[in-house]
Amino acid sequence: MPGIYVSTTFAARLRDFPMEVRPLIKSLMDDAARSGEMLSQRIVPVDTGDLQASIAFRATTNHGWNFIMRAEATEDYASFVESGTSRMAPRPYLMPGVELAADQVELLIGEMVDEFL
Repeated sequence: MPGIYVSTTFAARLRDFPMEVRPLIKSLMDDAARSGEMLSQRIVPVDTGDLQASIAFRATTNHGWNFIMRAEATEDYASFVESGTSRMAPRPYLMPGVELAADQVELLIGEMVDEFL
């Protein structure tokens, strides 16, 4: 399937959290995913707008223990823009959003560790 797909798993120390806190973690991850998606959509080079419209971030869980954030840009040429080609310099747009979202999640989870543990 063409496009770019990036998954980031956040599992470290999450098993120590009480089960009732997991919906809060998911909510915080949803907020971070929205921030990352908005950044990526804002900085992506726009010609027709198709690549910009194909960018999506979402947070999910895997059996309630692993929290996963998935970022994707589904246009056929998405990876060429992100990574460049022999004729075109890279113009990263997806990874800056992924890094922003991951940093937010790490910060929020770190704050929760301090509060709940």
